Amino acid sequence: MHKILPLLSIMLLFLPQIIYAQQESEQDSNVWTILWQIIIFIIIIIIIVIYYWKWKKSCKVSVVAIKFNHNTSSHTTDALNIRKNYTQEVSIPEWTSGETNPKDSPAAYSIQDTIGNTVTIKVKLGILPKTATSAEVKATGGGILGEIDSKTVQFSNGVSVPEFVEFELNHNTISGNGVKIENITWKWMYRCKGHKTWKNMDITQHRIYLVIKEPILPWIQTPFPNNQNPWTEVLEYSCDWAQNQTTLDGAASEVTTNVNQPVGNVEYDIPGGGASHYSGYPTIARFNCTAYLDRLKGGPGNGKYVNCTDCASIVVTFSNILGCELWESKMGWGFELYEIIAIGLSTWAKPWGNGFSYHEVGWKNSAGLNDNVFDGCLKVNGNPSGTRVAELPLNIPFDDSSSLDYREKLVPLASRGSCLPQPGQRTRREVY
Repeated sequence: MHKILPLLSIMLLFLPQIIYAQQESEQDSNVWTILWQIIIFIIIIIIIVIYYWKWKKSCKVSVVAIKFNHNTSSHTTDALNIRKNYTQEVSIPEWTSGETNPKDSPAAYSIQDTIGNTVTIKVKLGILPKTATSAEVKATGGGILGEIDSKTVQFSNGVSVPEFVEFELNHNTISGNGVKIENITWKWMYRCKGHKTWKNMDITQHRIYLVIKEPILPWIQTPFPNNQNPWTEVLEYSCDWAQNQTTLDGAASEVTTNVNQPVGNVEYDIPGGGASHYSGYPTIARFNCTAYLDRLKGGPGNGKYVNCTDCASIVVTFSNILGCELWESKMGWGFELYEIIAIGLSTWAKPWGNGFSYHEVGWKNSAGLNDNVFDGCLKVNGNPSGTRVAELPLNIPFDDSSSLDYREKLVPLASRGSCLPQPGQRTRREVY
């Protein structure tokens, strides 16, 4: 367009000569013919001027970066503090220009903690020419986070002011969902100041995790960053296993069921006498979640064998990242068993000897006598008085005089006095 200005000047300069020459060569021409030529000439000039001013007002806007977790001290209006795994952090901003894989731009939200609050993201935008001072921006799509309403953004020297502009996610459906993983896509659009037409800008893709409530121990939100912040590699499995669950008990039940299947191709360590392989190295106070994740992905991990402590650690860790409130806790000091179906096996048996020196499960509340348990390590007989029915203990009371409880299905009457809760040993093992 800048090349048109010299041309326009030349045309205006020679306009009188054109008119004079026309008059000299055609003295007898109709004056109206000359006037029409002048009018057409003026119209052309006006059109050029209009297009020039339209071009001068045009701009080009781009998305530079997006922050989902923009307030690391509170998560009622934005995303949770997360990381990829024990050694790798999730960078903030989670999306930067050029990223095309949703997994490279992850964000997690707590359903219960965002209810009733306005969820927001912060976006850094760029504009050309750098002299442009404002433009409208919006986005369509967005999946569970919804489309983004138009907003006028101010610019200075080609960058949005403030640098990261807050956008409200007024159309999100977080509160209407259960546990979820979803890849979302936003199609960003802009409109320059003084223009009526919206233009396409950028397409951004993100991987969104929904948990029921803020994760609890072993997972922490502060300090941030910290290797105990929730791992997206665990969220990948937990959110998939508990997909669409809206209650903590439902989510923990689905996690326990998947641990027992067993998805990690593991089985009870009968050859090793029930030794721990994922929660015993280097200390019993820690859970080698990295090794178990490797096993889930088809790698060797720490091998195929597990015991009750390993299973309890897996159940609690993968449930509590969804907001569940389970404990790993022990029972007993040596007690006889009914026959069970141990994890990874398919036959009724006593894994080794006649019983357990102790047993460990996922436990609710204070891990006491009347509290409910989730046992991913074994199936009990759900019908002691008739044909055996394999039952995975999911949210059933340890001891309940009004119904058939966990201990009654696991331990013969003569040995039940030795199978008592040890709530003083309840724990939530640190992950590494």
